[in-house]
Amino acid sequence: MITVEGLHHKFGDNEILKDINFEQEKGTVTAIIGPSGSGKTTLLRSLNMLETPYKGVIELGDTLFNIENFNKNDVAKLRKQSAMVFQQYNLFKNRTILENITEGLIYGQGMSKKEANGKGMEYLDKVSLKDKANAYPVQLSGGQQQRVGIVRALSIEPEVLLLDEPTSALDPESVQGVLNIIQEIASEGRTMVIVTHEIQFAKEVSDQVIFMDNGEIIESGSPEDVIDNPSSERTRKFLSRLTSTVGA
Repeated sequence: MITVEGLHHKFGDNEILKDINFEQEKGTVTAIIGPSGSGKTTLLRSLNMLETPYKGVIELGDTLFNIENFNKNDVAKLRKQSAMVFQQYNLFKNRTILENITEGLIYGQGMSKKEANGKGMEYLDKVSLKDKANAYPVQLSGGQQQRVGIVRALSIEPEVLLLDEPTSALDPESVQGVLNIIQEIASEGRTMVIVTHEIQFAKEVSDQVIFMDNGEIIESGSPEDVIDNPSSERTRKFLSRLTSTVGA
């Protein structure tokens, strides 16, 4: 379902991704963890070309994408396979909540307004925000806005859902509600790649965990292997520091 081979990305002379390789089966969840600046978000954004690597191959769904030989049509095909949930919600401030969801359905997928509105309301109902359809983003809490961001991405029915630190901008009271929704989506068999600093959540929701540092995958495997019994000393140090911080 997802295959990444020999992926490299750099800003100037600074190499951000160094020969990234991993595979993921359809209907599974991969959690990417690691310290700030390790390349996690750059890897995630590269999967639908919000960042442009300079070398490597991405296979996503039925689209094989060679970074060194691509065009705009290839990018469009790749992006049709995936949808992104951002840290800062990225909602249109001058659109209602319903319009934020339906715009992509109308202009991206050619739905009629009536059909898009019906689908948008259906998804808002799933996250208990049907009554906020005509509100604007500024009238919603951070947690509510992120729930809208998630259902906006889901509404286009992507093959892969990409989530970049979906709880990092939220207050503690909002975090669990958003995590519950993501777990519910995972239980439905949705293919997801999640960058997260919520280690316990990564353990509970994922089938595969990737630990990154300094632009490299240090180790990957099941949550039990990587989180409970890491083979790398670097992974052990990272996780022990998190445990110390939580316990402080």
